[in-house]
Amino acid sequence: MLTDVDEVPWASFPQPEWNEPNEVPSALRALSSCTSEEEAERAYHRFLYAVGNNHAGTYYPVVLPTLPFLARILERGSELARRTTLDALIDLLGSFGPETGFEFEGIDPETGLRGDLRALLHLHARIMVPVVCAIASDHSPARRRAAALAAELAEALLEDVDS
Repeated sequence: MLTDVDEVPWASFPQPEWNEPNEVPSALRALSSCTSEEEAERAYHRFLYAVGNNHAGTYYPVVLPTLPFLARILERGSELARRTTLDALIDLLGSFGPETGFEFEGIDPETGLRGDLRALLHLHARIMVPVVCAIASDHSPARRRAAALAAELAEALLEDVDS
């Protein structure tokens, strides 16, 4: 599912100083492959620390190139991987903000231009609206929890579109 994750030049994006060279792709793989609640919780925290500071509720510009991979996890991942990814996205788009000093260091994946990191994150997260809305509309008993999380995320994403 994430076979091309190593093709992204991760080191060229500002990221937490504690990251090992392959931390972001490893964290994405952990999100996509969790098989237990314990693994899911570890993957959630690992991802948020790979793209920012989960404790402080911040993110770095390296979060932007993760969005297509997160969308893929939502499209093709297991139910547990979807829920974990939805939880991370809700935090990133809802309560987290750019790390101090990196507010205007976002690199637009389409243009390569630098800009407002929060605005770019919200703009490019909109690629997920169709899949998030599809998950939100699935009310089967096994998917009820993911549907509730997706509905919360869809509301935030659609609110951004209206703003």
